[in-house]
Amino acid sequence: MAANLGWRFTDADDFHAVANIAKMDQGSPLDDGDPQPWRQRLFGAEWGSPRSMARSPPKSMNNAQWGL
Repeated sequence: MAANLGWRFTDADDFHAVANIAKMDQGSPLDDGDPQPWRQRLFGAEWGSPRSMARSPPKSMNNAQWGL
């Protein structure tokens, strides 16, 4: 999709803390508090250009928490 639109693609998992990435690599789900620094990095980033992003938050998070 991003390529068709001429946008950059960003994998949101790249913004996770090292500890969260290790947890996910082991197949462990993230706790509710784990994504907080991740969200802060995503929403605080200077993007500079349109982009498409993939995300898969913990099941306990819903779209209302994202403002969707």
